[in-house]
Formats: sequence, structure tokens, C-alpha cells
Amino acid sequence: MLIPSGAKKSPPGQPSVVQSPQPHSASLAIPESLQKLATRLEVSRGQMLFYEGDDSQYLFQVLSGTVKEYAITVDGCCQILDFHFKGDLFGAADEQGHPCSAQAVTKSVLLRFPKQGVERLLQSDAEVSALYMSAILRKLRGAVWQSVTLGQRSATTRLKSFLCLLAERIGDRTKNAWRVELSMRRQDIAEYLGLTIETVSRQMSLLKSNGTILKAEGRRLTLDPLKFDDAGVLSERAMMLH
Repeated sequence: MLIPSGAKKSPPGQPSVVQSPQPHSASLAIPESLQKLATRLEVSRGQMLFYEGDDSQYLFQVLSGTVKEYAITVDGCCQILDFHFKGDLFGAADEQGHPCSAQAVTKSVLLRFPKQGVERLLQSDAEVSALYMSAILRKLRGAVWQSVTLGQRSATTRLKSFLCLLAERIGDRTKNAWRVELSMRRQDIAEYLGLTIETVSRQMSLLKSNGTILKAEGRRLTLDPLKFDDAGVLSERAMMLH
């Protein structure tokens, strides 16, 4: 199986993660029964969490940082399927194994739950079932969002939809400005939106020149909300309403 350059597969059973003695974070609404199963992991940028086809042994929840899930196409290209941020639960798979790979985009802190323990709780704990269902629905909504967004012919609309999505999920939004920080590289954005990195760079420059991006300080962007009223710009909220 092809993997992105720089990504090295850890030996089976030897994930290169640092375990912390603290089992959970009180800042996230995690059912107590699930907290008891959790192991806190600190992973470095680029660390692989699992590979496509691996047996599904754990579920993960992001405490901080960003994780991406991706697949390699038949022609060897990387297609990023999802980004996971603080609070997101991911890693669910059936007996056929993981349908994609997962890699830390940034230095991240995660909770890891044994799959068998979670499956037992799903039979008896309503809070865990609700959390799991919410994660499944978010993933489904994200897949629909990406499918519709990739159907947009305009690279500008794709990028604006992505920035709108980030603003809704992890941004600081006021009436006059949205502030987001891009934790991922432009190459990651390109692989998520089905564009080239050159196109993403050109579109970023365009959005700065037309005032959509009011200010860019490194990876911190300030966006003009009024520039996202286009009919073609698809937000996660719009997906929830349909």
C-alpha cells in the first residue's frame, strides 16, 4: 500500500506514542464509564495512528491538535477524507478493518479507548451511545459535505467552503469577523479539496486581494463573513438543515 512521503509505518503493536498518566480531560463531556477505559496519548506531528486495512482495535478522541484521515487512490494520489479537531471521536470500523489511514497533522493529545470495551458500553450506557451516534452522524455529514463541495467546479468556491467549515467548527466568530487558524499545510488542504497546491496558493492570494481574507498573520486568518453569502459556498450548518 502506498503512503505519503515521510510517513513510516510503526512495527505492529509498537505505536510511537507517549502515554501520560492522566486518563482524561475534564474540559470535554466524556461519560464517566468511558473515561475509565481511556488512555491519554501524546503524538508527534506526522505520527501514524492506524493504516488502511489494519484491524480496528481502538477508538480515539482528540483533546488537542489536528488529525487527518486519508486514502490512497489507485493512481497513487492521497485523498484526505476528514480532519478531526478537539472533541472529535474517530476510528470506528467493522470487522474488515480500517477503510482509511489516520495521521497526526500537528502535535496532538488524544484519548484512546479499546474497541471491545466501547462496544460493551454501547449495549448498556445511553450517554456513550449518544456520543458514538453523534460521531457517526458528524462523519456522515462531513462525507456528504465533501462530496457536494468537490462537485463544485470553482476552486474559489471550494476553498471558501472549506474556510467557512473551519470557521464553524474551530473558529472564533463575531458579526464582523471570523478568525481561524490553519493547523494543516496547504498541501493537506489541496488533498482535501481535490486541488493542486499551486491552485490553493493562487486562490488564497485571490481571497486576500478581494477582501474575503481581511488579514493573514502566518496561519491565522481573519475572514469577512459577508463574503461567504455566495449560494455555492456550503457550510456544515447548511448540511445540517438539509
